[in-house]
Amino acid sequence: MLTIDRREIKEMIEHRHIGNLAELSLLIGLPLQESTLEAGDFAFLNHNSEPDAIERCAISNYMQKLRSGELESQLTRCSENFSNVTLLIEDIYDEVGGLLSHYKKSKEGNAYYRVRIEPSTHYSEIKASIIRLSELGFEVLESPNFNCSLQIIKTIYNNRRKADSSHTLFSKIRAIKIPAKLSKNPAVPRLLALCPRM
Repeated sequence: MLTIDRREIKEMIEHRHIGNLAELSLLIGLPLQESTLEAGDFAFLNHNSEPDAIERCAISNYMQKLRSGELESQLTRCSENFSNVTLLIEDIYDEVGGLLSHYKKSKEGNAYYRVRIEPSTHYSEIKASIIRLSELGFEVLESPNFNCSLQIIKTIYNNRRKADSSHTLFSKIRAIKIPAKLSKNPAVPRLLALCPRM
């Protein structure tokens, strides 16, 4: 079962015109439960019974949290409480004259239009922060809108709950394994045994 933070469901009811948890459950196609999470917006147990989290934010919210330091504290709490953390950045954005530009979907739903160019935010800053988060072990995914975000959350949930052996996509690619012995020094295998395997 997918757990959603109470604050997240409140935001969805206020701003996304979702009536209640049952309606959101039908929209996402998964059983949901509401709870107060210490970190993350969504949480569930993966196939190894380890807790995973998804933090969802719009690009404008991401920018504000990045500047204020709130994003770092949120992701620190997530990494302390969960084995895998996914940051899902929502909205369409691009670069205009080196600056970050936001887009919204038209009422007809067939196009996106520019709504704002951030005068003090460079596009490269945002991309550099996303690359840095990936280097630190956070999975960063992007979504064009709320409905796509829900489908991405459902896909993450379904894939992470499957055992590795049941995945068929990229099944020939293997995880890197550390050799048992890298040196003639007898202390090296003992030291490697203390390190978690990749």
